[in-house]
Amino acid sequence: WLQAFRDDGHARVREDEFVKKVADLGWEGNSSQLFHWYLPAGAKYISLSDIDAKAAEALSRGDLEMVSVGFRVTKPSVDMPFEQRQMTFSQGWRSAQIIDQRGKMQTLEESNRMADKGAKTCAQFKLLLQGKYGNLVNAWRKGLDISGDGKLSFAEFNAAARALGFSGSVRKLWAELDSDQSGVVTLGEF
Repeated sequence: WLQAFRDDGHARVREDEFVKKVADLGWEGNSSQLFHWYLPAGAKYISLSDIDAKAAEALSRGDLEMVSVGFRVTKPSVDMPFEQRQMTFSQGWRSAQIIDQRGKMQTLEESNRMADKGAKTCAQFKLLLQGKYGNLVNAWRKGLDISGDGKLSFAEFNAAARALGFSGSVRKLWAELDSDQSGVVTLGEF
């Protein structure tokens, strides 16, 4: 549904749109008849909820993997593993979100590896930032100090440097930038 019918930003589809998209997907059956099977009485459009109500509910929650569909808290059973007995809906939902986030991070890391910008030294990192943001002040504000507090901890810096494509030793880069050994880097040190 998301790939074929939501590209125009609408949540509903007219018959002509449906017939064209279904044909584009390669379905060889009577797509007009299929549309009318799903069409509610008196309506001119169909939506995902007409085809699959549970999928529509999950989509409205942002649950693209449909983890929350059919999840019920049941009485614990001695036959269930401890973790499963302790799992609540919110824990299951959070677990699914973490797995999704981990997948996105792995995809980002892979794309950064593939697009290795070659920045491995402090000078190359600054050139990379200037190329991306125009100057180091903009790079600091828009690419590094996302929280806007005027300083970077090592954890913040490490995450930002990797996200920007730095492929050298972040510890060496940090040591070079944290000239006063305060444990934080400021724009003045940068």
